[in-house]
Amino acid sequence: MTDDRLLQDTTSPHTAITGYTLEAHNWYDGAVLADYAANTYSTLLVEGEAAGGGIYTDNADGTYSLDIQVTCKAVLIAKNAAGTAFYKKPVGANLFLKLEGDNQGSISP
Repeated sequence: MTDDRLLQDTTSPHTAITGYTLEAHNWYDGAVLADYAANTYSTLLVEGEAAGGGIYTDNADGTYSLDIQVTCKAVLIAKNAAGTAFYKKPVGANLFLKLEGDNQGSISP
């Protein structure tokens, strides 16, 4: 399944932004942005879990896409052009996103 995300700047009106790197990392209980940015407790999703190894494709219109092959708990990390992590979604230390993969149909949260 394809997971699509829209990156927008924080100014009003919120405009779509391109040229960034969006990564899907395996979720680790309690880890914060710094942990994920340094890959201290997490790793990118790899081939077999996601096509492209956890790196979203920049569609040049503000949307970023990733083909998820295995349903998993993940966090998304946005990095600027210099490779510095500046945003984690979800923001909390013990929160994760459920990315639904090709290996099964939709499951409840």
